[in-house]
Amino acid sequence: MIVTKIEKIKSTYFKVYIDEEFAFRLTKGELSRFFIEENKEISQEKLHEIQSAVTKRAKKYILHLLEDMDRTEEQLRTKLKDKDYTKETSDAAISYAKGFGYINDANFALRFLESKKHQKSKKELYYLMLQKGFDKEDISAAFSSGYQEDVDEEIALENLMHKRKFTREDQNEKEIKKAQAYFLRKGFSYDIVKRLFLDR
Repeated sequence: MIVTKIEKIKSTYFKVYIDEEFAFRLTKGELSRFFIEENKEISQEKLHEIQSAVTKRAKKYILHLLEDMDRTEEQLRTKLKDKDYTKETSDAAISYAKGFGYINDANFALRFLESKKHQKSKKELYYLMLQKGFDKEDISAAFSSGYQEDVDEEIALENLMHKRKFTREDQNEKEIKKAQAYFLRKGFSYDIVKRLFLDR
Protein backbone atom coordinates (compact mmCIF):
# COMPACT_ATOMS: atom_id res chain seq x y z
CA MET A 1 0.00 0.00 0.00
CA ILE A 2 1.25 3.44 -0.99
CA VAL A 3 0.39 6.90 0.34
CA THR A 4 -0.56 8.41 -2.98
CA LYS A 5 -1.73 11.84 -1.85
CA ILE A 6 -1.68 14.14 1.18
CA GLU A 7 -4.18 16.96 0.74
CA LYS A 8 -4.05 19.99 3.02
CA ILE A 9 -7.55 21.07 4.02
CA LYS A 10 -6.76 23.42 6.90
CA SER A 11 -3.61 24.78 8.43
CA THR A 12 -3.32 21.76 10.72
CA TYR A 13 -5.43 19.08 8.98
CA PHE A 14 -4.66 16.84 6.03
CA LYS A 15 -6.57 14.21 4.05
CA VAL A 16 -4.49 11.10 3.43
CA TYR A 17 -5.11 8.91 0.39
CA ILE A 18 -3.81 5.36 0.17
CA ASP A 19 -3.73 3.66 -3.24
CA GLU A 20 -5.73 6.61 -4.64
CA GLU A 21 -8.56 6.23 -2.09
CA PHE A 22 -9.29 8.49 0.89
CA ALA A 23 -8.25 6.74 4.10
CA PHE A 24 -8.41 9.25 6.96
CA ARG A 25 -7.83 12.82 8.06
CA LEU A 26 -4.79 13.49 10.23
CA THR A 27 -3.35 16.46 12.04
CA LYS A 28 0.05 17.85 11.13
CA GLY A 29 1.40 16.31 14.32
CA GLU A 30 -0.02 12.89 13.45
CA LEU A 31 1.54 12.99 9.99
CA SER A 32 4.89 13.49 11.67
CA ARG A 33 4.29 10.96 14.45
CA PHE A 34 3.28 8.21 12.05
CA PHE A 35 5.91 9.18 9.44
CA ILE A 36 3.33 9.65 6.70
CA GLU A 37 4.76 10.94 3.41
CA GLU A 38 3.55 10.94 -0.18
CA ASN A 39 4.73 8.06 -2.35
CA LYS A 40 5.87 6.18 0.74
CA GLU A 41 4.77 2.64 1.48
CA ILE A 42 2.67 2.03 4.56
CA SER A 43 2.43 -1.32 6.29
CA GLN A 44 -0.80 -3.00 7.38
CA GLU A 45 0.41 -2.77 10.97
CA LYS A 46 1.00 0.98 10.69
CA LEU A 47 -2.37 1.43 8.99
CA HIS A 48 -4.09 -0.40 11.84
CA GLU A 49 -2.26 1.77 14.38
CA ILE A 50 -3.39 4.96 12.64
CA GLN A 51 -6.98 3.79 12.28
CA SER A 52 -7.07 2.99 16.01
CA ALA A 53 -5.86 6.51 16.81
CA VAL A 54 -8.41 8.08 14.46
CA THR A 55 -11.24 5.97 15.94
CA LYS A 56 -10.20 7.00 19.45
CA ARG A 57 -10.36 10.65 18.37
CA ALA A 58 -13.82 10.10 16.85
CA LYS A 59 -15.08 8.61 20.13
CA LYS A 60 -13.81 11.60 22.09
CA TYR A 61 -15.40 13.96 19.57
CA ILE A 62 -18.81 12.31 19.95
CA LEU A 63 -18.63 12.44 23.74
CA HIS A 64 -17.67 16.12 23.52
CA LEU A 65 -20.70 16.82 21.32
CA LEU A 66 -23.01 15.01 23.72
CA GLU A 67 -21.70 17.02 26.66
CA ASP A 68 -23.23 20.14 25.10
CA MET A 69 -26.65 18.69 24.29
CA ASP A 70 -28.54 15.56 23.31
CA ARG A 71 -28.25 14.70 19.63
CA THR A 72 -29.80 12.05 17.43
CA GLU A 73 -27.67 9.35 15.91
CA GLU A 74 -28.19 10.93 12.49
CA GLN A 75 -26.99 14.31 13.75
CA LEU A 76 -23.87 12.71 15.20
CA ARG A 77 -23.17 10.84 11.97
CA THR A 78 -23.48 14.10 10.03
CA LYS A 79 -21.02 15.78 12.40
CA LEU A 80 -18.56 12.90 11.99
CA LYS A 81 -18.91 13.00 8.22
CA ASP A 82 -18.22 16.74 8.26
CA LYS A 83 -14.95 15.96 10.03
CA ASP A 84 -14.05 13.44 7.30
CA TYR A 85 -14.43 10.34 9.43
CA THR A 86 -15.16 7.26 7.32
CA LYS A 87 -18.33 5.21 7.75
CA GLU A 88 -16.36 2.44 9.46
CA THR A 89 -14.86 4.86 11.98
CA SER A 90 -18.24 6.53 12.53
CA ASP A 91 -19.88 3.14 13.11
CA ALA A 92 -17.27 2.28 15.72
CA ALA A 93 -17.64 5.63 17.51
CA ILE A 94 -21.45 5.47 17.49
CA SER A 95 -21.40 1.89 18.77
CA TYR A 96 -19.04 2.93 21.56
CA ALA A 97 -21.33 5.76 22.71
CA LYS A 98 -24.41 3.53 22.49
CA GLY A 99 -22.67 0.95 24.64
CA PHE A 100 -22.54 3.46 27.49
CA GLY A 101 -26.13 4.58 26.89
CA TYR A 102 -25.14 8.02 25.64
CA ILE A 103 -27.20 7.65 22.46
CA ASN A 104 -30.84 6.63 22.75
CA ASP A 105 -33.02 8.22 20.10
CA ALA A 106 -36.27 6.80 21.52
CA ASN A 107 -35.72 8.41 24.92
CA PHE A 108 -34.43 11.61 23.36
CA ALA A 109 -37.51 11.83 21.11
CA LEU A 110 -39.79 11.68 24.14
CA ARG A 111 -37.77 14.29 26.04
CA PHE A 112 -37.68 16.56 23.01
CA LEU A 113 -41.44 16.26 22.53
CA GLU A 114 -42.07 17.04 26.19
CA SER A 115 -39.97 20.20 25.92
CA LYS A 116 -41.64 21.51 22.76
CA LYS A 117 -45.23 20.24 22.77
CA HIS A 118 -46.68 23.42 24.27
CA GLN A 119 -44.87 25.65 21.79
CA LYS A 120 -45.85 24.23 18.40
CA SER A 121 -48.64 22.38 16.65
CA LYS A 122 -48.45 18.60 16.40
CA LYS A 123 -47.86 18.85 12.66
CA GLU A 124 -45.02 21.35 13.07
CA LEU A 125 -43.49 19.27 15.86
CA TYR A 126 -43.59 16.13 13.74
CA TYR A 127 -41.67 17.73 10.86
CA LEU A 128 -39.23 19.40 13.26
CA MET A 129 -38.42 16.00 14.76
CA LEU A 130 -37.90 14.52 11.31
CA GLN A 131 -35.48 17.35 10.52
CA LYS A 132 -33.53 16.61 13.70
CA GLY A 133 -32.98 13.04 12.54
CA PHE A 134 -35.50 11.07 14.59
CA ASP A 135 -36.93 8.15 12.64
CA LYS A 136 -40.69 7.85 12.20
CA GLU A 137 -41.04 4.94 14.63
CA ASP A 138 -39.41 6.87 17.49
CA ILE A 139 -41.53 9.93 16.71
CA SER A 140 -44.75 7.90 16.68
CA ALA A 141 -43.83 6.18 19.94
CA ALA A 142 -43.10 9.54 21.58
CA PHE A 143 -46.44 10.99 20.50
CA SER A 144 -48.26 7.83 21.64
CA SER A 145 -46.88 7.98 25.16
CA GLY A 146 -46.25 11.68 25.71
CA TYR A 147 -48.88 13.66 23.83
CA GLN A 148 -52.57 14.27 24.48
CA GLU A 149 -53.96 15.26 21.11
CA ASP A 150 -56.48 18.01 21.86
CA VAL A 151 -55.12 19.05 25.26
CA ASP A 152 -51.48 19.65 24.31
CA GLU A 153 -52.24 21.25 20.95
CA GLU A 154 -54.80 23.56 22.54
CA ILE A 155 -52.26 24.66 25.14
CA ALA A 156 -49.70 25.24 22.39
CA LEU A 157 -52.15 27.39 20.44
CA GLU A 158 -53.06 29.40 23.52
CA ASN A 159 -49.37 30.00 24.20
CA LEU A 160 -48.77 31.09 20.61
CA MET A 161 -51.77 33.42 20.73
CA HIS A 162 -50.38 34.93 23.93
CA LYS A 163 -46.92 35.25 22.41
CA ARG A 164 -48.36 37.11 19.42
CA LYS A 165 -50.49 39.19 21.79
CA PHE A 166 -53.67 38.08 20.06
CA THR A 167 -56.97 38.58 21.87
CA ARG A 168 -60.28 38.18 20.09
CA GLU A 169 -61.80 41.13 21.92
CA ASP A 170 -59.32 43.55 20.35
CA GLN A 171 -59.71 42.28 16.78
CA ASN A 172 -62.11 43.08 14.00
CA GLU A 173 -63.45 40.39 11.67
CA LYS A 174 -60.71 40.92 9.07
CA GLU A 175 -57.95 40.62 11.68
CA ILE A 176 -59.57 37.48 13.11
CA LYS A 177 -59.60 35.80 9.69
CA LYS A 178 -55.99 36.80 9.16
CA ALA A 179 -55.04 35.30 12.52
CA GLN A 180 -57.04 32.18 11.74
CA ALA A 181 -55.12 31.71 8.49
CA TYR A 182 -51.82 32.19 10.30
CA PHE A 183 -52.58 29.56 12.96
CA LEU A 184 -53.79 27.10 10.33
CA ARG A 185 -50.55 27.61 8.39
CA LYS A 186 -48.68 26.79 11.60
CA GLY A 187 -50.30 23.37 11.48
CA PHE A 188 -53.07 23.71 14.05
CA SER A 189 -56.30 21.92 13.21
CA TYR A 190 -59.28 23.99 12.16
CA ASP A 191 -61.42 22.51 14.96
CA ILE A 192 -59.00 23.66 17.66
CA VAL A 193 -58.54 27.11 16.12
CA LYS A 194 -62.30 27.52 15.84
CA ARG A 195 -62.91 26.25 19.37
CA LEU A 196 -60.33 28.52 20.97
CA PHE A 197 -61.31 31.90 19.64
CA LEU A 198 -63.62 31.94 16.65
CA ASP A 199 -66.62 30.76 18.66
CA ARG A 200 -65.98 33.03 21.63
